[in-house]
Amino acid sequence: MPATEETYYRQPTLHVIFAVSSVAMLLSIVWMIMADHLRPWKAVQRDFHRVEDRKLQAAEQEKLAIQKEKYQAEIDKVDQQIEQAKQGAIQRAADLKSVEYELKKLGGRTERLDTEKKFQKAELDSLRSLYDGMVERGEEREARAFLNSKVADAERKLLTLSRELETAQAEQKVKTDAKKKLEGGVEDLEKEKSRLTREVDRVARLKEQKENQYFGVLAWLRSLPGVDMAASPTKIQQISLPELTINYNFKEVPRYDRCTTCHQGIDRLGYQKDEKGEKMTPVFAAHPFLQEGATTIDPKGNVVKAGLYLDGNGPHPINDFGCTICHGGQGSGTDFTFASHTPANLKVAEEWKKEYGWQEIHHWDYPMQPQRFLESSCLKCHHDVTDVPQAKQLQAGYQRIVQYGCTGCHTIGGEGSFGPDLTEERQVGPNLGHVASKVSKDWIVKWIKNPHAFRPDSRMPRFYGVTNNGAAEDQPKNDAEIHAISHYLFAKSTPPGDFVDPPANPDPKHGKELFLQKGCLACHQHRPYKTAPEAEAEVQLRDRKAINPNYKLDPALTYDPTSFPKDVQQFAKADFGPNLSNIAAKFQSQPQGLKWLTNWIQSPERYHPKSLMPNLQLSLQDAADVASWIISTPGEWPVEVKTASIDSDEVKKGLDDLVKLYVTKGGYRKDGKNVAVALSEVDPFVEKLSTDDKLFFLGEKSISRLGCFGCHNIPGFENAKPIGTPLNDWGIKSPARLDFGHVNEYLQDQQKTVKGDRDGTDPFYQEQLGHETRMGFLYQKLHRPRSYDYLKKSEKYKSWDDRLRMPQFAWADDPKAVEEVMTFILGLTGEKINARYVARTKYDKAQIAKAEGAKVLNRFNCGGCHVLDMPKFEIPQGTTTAAAFPSFKTNLRSSYSARNTDFLPQLFPDLSYDPKKKLDDPNIEAELGVKPDDGAAATLEGMPTGQFENEVSIQLWKPVTIRGYTFNVGDTVTLDQTKIERKPGVGGDFAWLYSTHQAEKAGTPVEAFWNRLPPPLIREGLKAQTPWLSLFFKDPYAIRPATQLRMPRFHYGKDVAQASRETEQLADFFAARDAAEFPYQSIPQQQQSYIAEREKAHPDYLNAGWTIMANKGSPCLQCHAVGPFKPTGGDQVINGPDLRQVANRFRPGYLEQWLANPRRLLPYTAMPQNVVPHGPLQIPVPKSFEDQPLEMVRALRDTLLNYTNVIERQMAAGTNPPAAAPAAAAGTGTGATAAAKPAGSSE
Repeated sequence: MPATEETYYRQPTLHVIFAVSSVAMLLSIVWMIMADHLRPWKAVQRDFHRVEDRKLQAAEQEKLAIQKEKYQAEIDKVDQQIEQAKQGAIQRAADLKSVEYELKKLGGRTERLDTEKKFQKAELDSLRSLYDGMVERGEEREARAFLNSKVADAERKLLTLSRELETAQAEQKVKTDAKKKLEGGVEDLEKEKSRLTREVDRVARLKEQKENQYFGVLAWLRSLPGVDMAASPTKIQQISLPELTINYNFKEVPRYDRCTTCHQGIDRLGYQKDEKGEKMTPVFAAHPFLQEGATTIDPKGNVVKAGLYLDGNGPHPINDFGCTICHGGQGSGTDFTFASHTPANLKVAEEWKKEYGWQEIHHWDYPMQPQRFLESSCLKCHHDVTDVPQAKQLQAGYQRIVQYGCTGCHTIGGEGSFGPDLTEERQVGPNLGHVASKVSKDWIVKWIKNPHAFRPDSRMPRFYGVTNNGAAEDQPKNDAEIHAISHYLFAKSTPPGDFVDPPANPDPKHGKELFLQKGCLACHQHRPYKTAPEAEAEVQLRDRKAINPNYKLDPALTYDPTSFPKDVQQFAKADFGPNLSNIAAKFQSQPQGLKWLTNWIQSPERYHPKSLMPNLQLSLQDAADVASWIISTPGEWPVEVKTASIDSDEVKKGLDDLVKLYVTKGGYRKDGKNVAVALSEVDPFVEKLSTDDKLFFLGEKSISRLGCFGCHNIPGFENAKPIGTPLNDWGIKSPARLDFGHVNEYLQDQQKTVKGDRDGTDPFYQEQLGHETRMGFLYQKLHRPRSYDYLKKSEKYKSWDDRLRMPQFAWADDPKAVEEVMTFILGLTGEKINARYVARTKYDKAQIAKAEGAKVLNRFNCGGCHVLDMPKFEIPQGTTTAAAFPSFKTNLRSSYSARNTDFLPQLFPDLSYDPKKKLDDPNIEAELGVKPDDGAAATLEGMPTGQFENEVSIQLWKPVTIRGYTFNVGDTVTLDQTKIERKPGVGGDFAWLYSTHQAEKAGTPVEAFWNRLPPPLIREGLKAQTPWLSLFFKDPYAIRPATQLRMPRFHYGKDVAQASRETEQLADFFAARDAAEFPYQSIPQQQQSYIAEREKAHPDYLNAGWTIMANKGSPCLQCHAVGPFKPTGGDQVINGPDLRQVANRFRPGYLEQWLANPRRLLPYTAMPQNVVPHGPLQIPVPKSFEDQPLEMVRALRDTLLNYTNVIERQMAAGTNPPAAAPAAAAGTGTGATAAAKPAGSSE
């Protein structure tokens, strides 16, 4: 074939294709470059650069203003001195030039000598190395010669050079000083000016640096499209966390968080507000608690403040924890949507859609937690739960789960799980093994059908009349099942052992007084439920159409909150135990109810060995009086409950249908034996059964199906397993494994309210359910648990026993309560976090003790009676003392004068007292060294003791420093309530209620009643020896004879056969809380060597202490029994505790402070200060203790700590009792004659 120039494709066509392709490629590259340049995160960073620049400009102006106000006069003066010095230097220019020339020559010489010295030292080191080698090889003769010649010569040369260098440096210093003098000290003056302008200069340098980095010409060039791919001012910020892994489909991979790429100000101080002082744009705002919320140990060993989050010195450093371990989301994503942000509500979602094109990321397993559930992430590392008290919503959810018995059906924790362990939580319902001796059968039938009808706030959830069994056609089966359960319980019930008959004539009036005095309101309410008007009704929403018209309980017959002072009415609504106002309706008859209730009140362990109801240590008569008053209050149901009789045809049919269903599926069981029944014989078999047999069989099946044994002790179900889904990893359960059923159809079929809610489900959760998220599923499961059975109730889809069983709780219509529980459950992820991140692995024994003890404290409601923390009164930053303290100088005068009774500086090293100081208004602040009023924030903790208009008096329980002056415990200050923020204390609800109520009735100060109430447990760990405290919790006894409320005996442990450490955990908790030694304490004052040492200074030391206490005229005898000596009048007038208890009870340090000045530990105490630091004493003074009051205090302390030994010595010596002092009236008197009350005893 002849050659030809012709090609397969036409060349012009190829040229066109190539040209078009090149242009397309060029456009693609340009598009790629521009797309990269316009990435959203880069725009965010550019915006932040401008924000940062404006912040720096504002900071510069602020620093300039401060500089002008504080230092401008000094700066002007220094500038003038610098100018004068420069002018003088000009006049001395010739001399200055001569000195500079000489300095230049000296500098060259000094530099040369320094260099020669360094070389010579290197030469000497080399020679010494050769010498060491000779010695090692054994060449001793050659080594000695080498040392004496070469090495010695090199050392001489180095010494000569060193001397010459020192001489040259000295000459150089002389000339330098001469130059400074000729210059007029300009250098020092400029240093002084730099010191005065340091802050402004620092900000200016930083501002200049940032401007060059982000806004200069070079920065503009680097930020151009295309160029910015190489050296861009905007960069992705990434935190690498190789040990904090994330699971990517069964593979643990390192976590990379790029959140700070956009959140540039997250760890920067001062970025809560912008340059105008307004709230910072959220994306640039600083994280809360960057400087506070935690503590750390500085290099000097001092405890200092640290940031709770992100602070490198705090518990969550940003470079160790990153962001997504707490917040969730896709950390490696830099796009707003693909970072998996979750909106807080629908309004925010709509804003995000418009601004960022946001959409739900359905297939990312770890979406970002919305703000409302952020605390749930704490559970990943904080498995103790109680060790993060800052997470209030999480704590509330945890308490709700524990108190409502969720763990009875759902396992949380256990062997092999990773996360919180709640397997040790006890059953929350009463023992049903003796139920027939307690309640009537009619009552229990109605109770099972609707417990909220009797108690709208009952912890017993509702199983019947809910979404999947509330239809009319379901009622026969509901009633049949209810009758069957009650029949089974009564058939299995046995009489409780050791029940006794109550006294013949109980006194209800006295019983009502005892109900208040003995602290029943610390756990229980006794008030009517509100059934009208609609807005205030406490009846459940489902029940408001069935309100009982006969329910008209008179509040005057109860302890209605309105009968108490307004300030404490909320404390009359305790919900740890049930409301007891209508309990009379439960019993079969009044005599039967009186007997059961009397025995229960006196000794609840007879009925339920592990009941949370403690033994109040009441007499049988007192228990009967309380019981008679309780059942004397008319008992009625707030809501009507109607249940068809078991004899009705509909219920009989329902009973037969259910029995046939269970027999068909699993045969028949009676008396522990299984009976197989052929399918063809089921109908005739069931027809032959008696009604009792059917009820017993169905009752057993129904209890098993509904899981009643999870909360109650029921005979026959001692070894039954929980029926619910384990929740250990529910927080990351794939939504694909959740059965949403027809829940969206259910919601659409409900009436829509004005706010958009449907059956109480708000639009946000409707949206979440539409997207089938975990969050949406969980909300609806807690709100309407059986709504997922919608359209599936027909037997074609689900048989009766396959229907959902989760009941509806009383708080199901309270979104806040639902979200509290959700917060806890969403935190149960089961993620196996690296051990170094798990909080408990870093805890010392004190932190572990606080976490474990807090659980026990909550479990037994210790805070119902005892104050754990006093109320806090916060003075905000910027509020002056003149504004916050109406009488600041008066408070100062009172506080400083009170120091006259303190042992200073021995017991308070940081305080001082000088009686010569002038305390009049014009001089007091200067005399006491009070600093200027700078409006610094302060927090005072104490007991409010009086109020007049806007002024409130606070009795301090912790020291506080205001403007450099320290107010001590026991001082009283007055605050203006309009200028401060008051935060409630922790615990002591009953004590606040009772003391305020009695004070109002008596018209006396509130603190006067606290001596007879459960003491505050503030400083309890510093006071009580841990072993004693643990034993006291196990077996409490009377400490204060005058008190009216005894420490009850609690039933510790989950099981009778299982040993419990709960009392030890409680005792350790208080010691750890106060940073005291535990679990054991050494008491050196009880050692013979210590006593022998004290005998050297004070012969017969312990007997001298005994003389102070027990001799005639000692005020101790006015209130205490001291050995065989008692106050006149005998046991009836003993108001102080038995001193035999002191040796094992008190810690020496606390006891010393208590004896020295009781009010510095317990401000309200009536115990007088019997040994004062100054002036005459009203107490016997042994000769060797004259003019040594603190030594007397220590002798008293040591005598009490060796009380038994001292008593034995006195008995051996045959000491005769001295004449007893007259008895002081209980709770009266002042000074040395006042009744001695103990320091917040552990009753």
